[in-house]
Amino acid sequence: MKRFCQNAMLLLIGMYLAFVAPSEGYAASAVSWSATTKAGWDKLVADADAARAAKLKSMAAELASLQQQEASLDARIQSAHDANAKETDAVRQRIKTINAAKLSAMATQTKQVRSRNQPILDQYTKLNKQISTARSLGSKTIRSALQTEANLLKPLVQIARDNIRNQTAAEKSLKDATSKTAKTIRATLAGADSSKKQIAAEKKSVTSNKASISSSMKTFNQAVKKKDPAGASSSLSSILSYYRQLNGHKEKIYGHERDIAAILVKAKGQFPAS
Repeated sequence: MKRFCQNAMLLLIGMYLAFVAPSEGYAASAVSWSATTKAGWDKLVADADAARAAKLKSMAAELASLQQQEASLDARIQSAHDANAKETDAVRQRIKTINAAKLSAMATQTKQVRSRNQPILDQYTKLNKQISTARSLGSKTIRSALQTEANLLKPLVQIARDNIRNQTAAEKSLKDATSKTAKTIRATLAGADSSKKQIAAEKKSVTSNKASISSSMKTFNQAVKKKDPAGASSSLSSILSYYRQLNGHKEKIYGHERDIAAILVKAKGQFPAS
């Protein structure tokens, strides 16, 4: 029974190593090399001593891994960027509709209040003009009668003025609140500008790393062509270093896109309840 357990354990370990350890073919084929470079590389590794061959294979496997990481980062960055762009546009469009129904209803109500109360104000204005005319003509009887009528209207005029003033104030208050909310949300969105600037800076670094990788790859190809394992190893080491830096910059870009997404979530939370 003990021997059976030992054998089973050895079998499981063997299966695990076979699964996780990259084969020579996988490590080489996963790297983005031309057919000529691939053929030269395989020959270079085959002709190298065991220690050198092992190191070259390890470096190639790391390069393949870094390239796969880059592809994954590119996909995540693009997805996050597209989602943020779409969400930003949606938030900006939504800002234009803040309290739209309430503002429309309020404008209608203000119009109705003015329509109901303005006739009394117009009548009072007309009476005062008539009183002024009667005074200039020296007609005390007419002036007295008109003044009595005007005095009777005064309470109604005050009510009319109050109605219009209160309604106008309520409409202005809603407009001010709407404007303030829109301003607050726009200010929140502006917080993404810092992340966008940092993304632009990281992209410049990515471009610089790509140029360095391209230059080192030319040197690497020449070393492979000349069957120079030391030169190939040195160039590949530089390429790996640049790839690590490149992926680091792309990780930061993805992080900034996530920061923008968080800002959008905050902005959406600032809209008034429907």
